Amino acid sequence: MKLVVSIILSSLLTILSMSVNAADNVSAKKLSLFANSNSISDGQELGRWWAKSAKKYNPLPNNPLLYHFEGNYSYSESSGNVEAEAHRAGIELTLRKYLVTSITDYAINNRETMMQLTGMGMVMKDENFRQAFRLAITNKLDAVVGRFWKRSSTKYLQDRFIYYGGVRFMMFDTPNLDLMLGGFYAETETSFMNSKFQNIRKYNNFPDVDDYDSNAIRLSEMLHWKITPTISLDQTLDYMMLLENTDYYLWTARAALNFKLSKNFSFVTSYMINYDYNPFIEAIQSYLDNRRVEQDATTGNIHRRDTKLSFGVKFTF
Repeated sequence: MKLVVSIILSSLLTILSMSVNAADNVSAKKLSLFANSNSISDGQELGRWWAKSAKKYNPLPNNPLLYHFEGNYSYSESSGNVEAEAHRAGIELTLRKYLVTSITDYAINNRETMMQLTGMGMVMKDENFRQAFRLAITNKLDAVVGRFWKRSSTKYLQDRFIYYGGVRFMMFDTPNLDLMLGGFYAETETSFMNSKFQNIRKYNNFPDVDDYDSNAIRLSEMLHWKITPTISLDQTLDYMMLLENTDYYLWTARAALNFKLSKNFSFVTSYMINYDYNPFIEAIQSYLDNRRVEQDATTGNIHRRDTKLSFGVKFTF
């Protein structure tokens, strides 16, 4: 799969010189405003161009490299018997030249907790990084290749790499509502935080779980609804089933309400569900179940699903 991704990425550079047929008169008129004026542009005349296929806007400008940047940050804390502090931040950069769009994003979630009675503290850290490329096929269809990396203390994931390729289709494309669906073939490589779990004294005899590689099918959905000029809803769903053992799968769902405060700043409230069932989760659950039967000892539980409610700010330019 990694070889296929490399070949496709190389092909994208060649396809950059392809000419575009047909013309969207409205888009062409907007593009003509800045087609020859700058070498780089935020393309604000085009609306949410970063979510659309490049072929929606024809003819393409000769010069501009289009860019769009988003950042977000949220913070929470608690005090008393339990002191906790959480920071979550993310950035996303979208670049477009002719028919090719590049998407780069990174997110980090850091949580520190201290139990005042025991003096015990815990740090949980989750990170995600994605690099993807889209090639416009039609005004609604894009070919997509990419690579995704994740490290998660919450899920005991040391490293998860996902290499994927497929297509995405814009089901609805209106001024106030966008709905995109995607289907991809993927390969995954996953290693687990065995030592992190074994470092818990009462679980120090937990056996190591080997790295797990698998082919997979990935499906995605993304919706944007402009409810009013200042309020919008963004919703995403990503599902992946591992083909080596179809009992293993993962999905993430997120919904966010954006309240626009100015041209570049918004207040955001979001809710996220993250579900992950993999060999490590299965091994821990089996280990804990056996421990309850064999020992008269306090034993915890491992959950497949985590939820998160957050409030923060988003800035774009």
